[in-house]
Parts: sequence; C-alpha cells; structure tokens
Amino acid sequence: MSKTHSFFTVFGSEWLGLPVAARVLLAVGGILHVTFQHTRFGVTVRAIGSNSAAAEFIGVRVRRTKIWATVLVGFLPALSGVMTLAYFKTADPSMGTGLELQVIAAVVIGGTSLAGGSGSMLGAMLGVLTILVTDSGIVFYGVDPNYARLVTGCVIVTAIALDRAVKRSRRAVDRVQSHL
Repeated sequence: MSKTHSFFTVFGSEWLGLPVAARVLLAVGGILHVTFQHTRFGVTVRAIGSNSAAAEFIGVRVRRTKIWATVLVGFLPALSGVMTLAYFKTADPSMGTGLELQVIAAVVIGGTSLAGGSGSMLGAMLGVLTILVTDSGIVFYGVDPNYARLVTGCVIVTAIALDRAVKRSRRAVDRVQSHL
C-alpha cells in the first residue's frame, strides 16, 4: 500500500488543525465515558473491579462481562495501531515499548484506584494530558530525558499517596458520621 492511498490521506490527515487520530481519540473517549458511567455494562465492570465475588453473588454475569471487557481491551489497541499507522505512515513494532509506566501514571493520576472498582474515562484522559504536559515540559526546559522516568515515578507515588490519604479521610469521616 503506497503512502498516497486513501487510507493515509483520510485517517492520517488534519482537519481544522487537529489530526484525525486526535479526533478519533476524543470520540472514543467520549463514547467510553458514556458507556462506563451511564450504562449497565459500565456499572457491572466497576462492580466486578471492586469485588468479583460480591458482583457474582448479586447476580452479575461476571464471566460474560469479563469476556466483553476483554474484547473491548483487544479492540482499543488495534484501533490505536491503525490510527498510529495512518498518522505516521509507517509501522514499527517497538513504537510503544517502555510506555507502560506512563500509562499506569496516567490512570492513577486520573483517579483510578489500583485496587480496582473506581475511576473514569474523563479522569484517565486528564491523567494522560498531565503526563504529556509533564513530558513536554521536561523537553522544553532542556532537562535530560532520562529524568522523565524519575518525574513520572514521583508523580505516581504522589498520586497513590494522595489516593490513600483521601480514602483514609473518607473512612474516618464515615466512622464519625456512623457514631452520630
């Protein structure tokens, strides 16, 4: 397939100054936000994430929901790969290598609990934006790129510490309110 193929000219182009891939990201993020916050599927996924045994006890079809969630988790990287191919007009199997820490940092910063059961697409997207701004700032100010991992790690530790502190304070408030 040549780089002048309609696939590259449509999906690899810009429209009103924004790449089509970014528009697809925003559209998919919006669809997933609505799906996970306002549909039965989203509620069951969060219930299974909180406590799979409890979700099964109350009648959630855990196995079926896990299969559909796995299908979704398989589709999204495939879509990402297609959009990356269209944007860069080339394929490199090692393109996303080493980004695992940044992905974890993004979702934790976005408010997703590592223990499961809480989080949102909007929060995850804001976490991605935070990581991208941090990395861009490191490059902009001429800081050695090797320090980007250190900064990302510090951001993860800070986000986890804040998450734990917020949960601890909520539990304390709940205990005080239950005694009143």
